[in-house]
Formats: sequence, C-alpha cells, structure tokens
Amino acid sequence: MNNFLQAAQESVTYVFCDVNGLHETNSKFGHEAGDRMLIALASELAKSFGQDMSFRFGGDEFLAIALDERLDKVQAKRYFLT
Repeated sequence: MNNFLQAAQESVTYVFCDVNGLHETNSKFGHEAGDRMLIALASELAKSFGQDMSFRFGGDEFLAIALDERLDKVQAKRYFLT
C-alpha cells in the first residue's frame, strides 16, 4: 500500500468487493460455477482498473485501486458490480 501512496500525486481510491451468493452458487451449481463467478469479477475489475491494480485477497473478496482519478470516474467504474 505504501507504494501506491507514494505513486499517487493527489489521491488513492480503494474499492472493496465481496461476491454475494458465492456459497449458495457453490452449493446449488457446484464449485465450477462459483469459480466462474470469481473469474468474471476478476476480469471486470482488471478491465476497469487494470490488472496491476486489481487484487483478490480472500475467498470472495477483491480490492481495486485507482490513483489520481476523480471520484465520479471511479464510481462509474464500480457500477458494473451492483
């Protein structure tokens, strides 16, 4: 995180994501379906924030980071998640 703080000139925005319904999907459709959900989210985060700024840090938890972007632009990127 310190590297991001040092790289930013004005702001660092963190977007935390948690996949809702993963346990239920795994139970009902199998772990392959749950894996497809995780892969789809990771792919969308990488497209929106960049692969080097998107991270999986838990079973169904992800983090995306935006450096020096206006908040409204970051908020527009996250709308695919809701």
